[in-house]
Amino acid sequence: MKRFSFLLAILLIGCSPRVSTNLQTTYDPLNEDEPIAVLGINDPRPDNSVLLGTVSIGDTGFTMNGGSYEEVISLAKERARQAGGNVLRITKHTAPDWVSSIHRIQAEILRAEGVDIVDEMNVATINPEHLDYAVICFFRESSSLVNYDVYIGEERVYRAKNYSAKEVRLYDFGKTEIWAKTESKSSLILDIVPGGEYYVYCGVSTGLFVGQPSFQDLPAQYARNRYLTCLSGMTGTADGTGSEIKDEFDNVSSWRMAVQGGGSIRTAKSDSDMPSNYMNHLKRGYSYGADVEYFFYENMGVGIRYHNFHGSAAAIGTQYIKGNRFDGYMSDDIDISFIGPIVTYRLFSSSNKHVFLTHLGFGYMRYVDNAFLNRKVKLSGSTFGAVCGLGYDYNFSKHFAIGAELGFYGGVLKSMTAEAGGVRETQSLDKDHYEGLGHIDLSFGLRYNF
Repeated sequence: MKRFSFLLAILLIGCSPRVSTNLQTTYDPLNEDEPIAVLGINDPRPDNSVLLGTVSIGDTGFTMNGGSYEEVISLAKERARQAGGNVLRITKHTAPDWVSSIHRIQAEILRAEGVDIVDEMNVATINPEHLDYAVICFFRESSSLVNYDVYIGEERVYRAKNYSAKEVRLYDFGKTEIWAKTESKSSLILDIVPGGEYYVYCGVSTGLFVGQPSFQDLPAQYARNRYLTCLSGMTGTADGTGSEIKDEFDNVSSWRMAVQGGGSIRTAKSDSDMPSNYMNHLKRGYSYGADVEYFFYENMGVGIRYHNFHGSAAAIGTQYIKGNRFDGYMSDDIDISFIGPIVTYRLFSSSNKHVFLTHLGFGYMRYVDNAFLNRKVKLSGSTFGAVCGLGYDYNFSKHFAIGAELGFYGGVLKSMTAEAGGVRETQSLDKDHYEGLGHIDLSFGLRYNF
């Protein structure tokens, strides 16, 4: 039992945030009822204050509890109390993101004499008198390719993208849901009061595919300067009255059509029974295709893809095939086509001009070789195929974009049908002579979004 309790204690410690301090000097510890003030980033140090050291709250890599903003601040205040400090000045704050699911902060521990210390983290008010509206200030600083729309009820109120901010006034009070949806829905409930001033940080947390919205209700005295910094970067002012700046690409399209073409090279091992120069030439070709996709979320969609690889080679003169001499003309004209459903994930830059995409699909792959060796022979077959693609689009207008994609196509043909002189015959291929249909494709094209 003691061993179990010990292991449980170790586990709980490992699941809690990492707290470290670097102290230069200390005072007698403060009593539990003595207040500790919390200053935000860019707030100046109080006059006549002494720097005792710093405190850092981070992630152990296994942190699963105790990582909310209030809990992290409480841990930092406890370290300040032990050092005899009565002011905690935040110098750096990182909200939950792809790296960690907790808040991470760095702060100075200060001792201020002759200053009234107030320990409060309540909702601020716009002015001392209650008004007939409240204000929610949305903002985001972090660099993330996942943008999303924020809603209050059914109304879209803010586009969460990097280094953006927007002030929204509310005239209805009480419990209010703020929500957004990418691959899943996330929400925050605020108890809105008249004259209230709320600051909501709109971040991105780890998701199964593209990330999920993450909302943080931050104290006004801490978040105000950060909000104004985002706002001033957008509008050139910092009076807190501006609104979100929209560009011409702010509304994300649900439909995407793409046509592309480029160069390809087959990855299958060359047939050792054929002349090597001939086979190396036959492996290189060109490709073309088209996609039609529908995005049911901003970052996730499904569609259908058609793709065709074409390669050809010809030779005249003396050739040695399977050790036998052949004099005359020979040629191969090969088409490898793919058609099937695809799943697409896309990520936008803050301006929505740059789009990064990944495609994954499975479908039908067809092989046709119109060959000539003494006479015309048509070789054909079909099999199950797969595609994986990495793409980039540049939106130069609201609806049109140019793009590029690196695609990987795979499939193996285990039987083949030969047609010559009106005779048709299907044969299974032995394992050493399976026809590999895999090829790598680099294509460029035009996209239309609507």
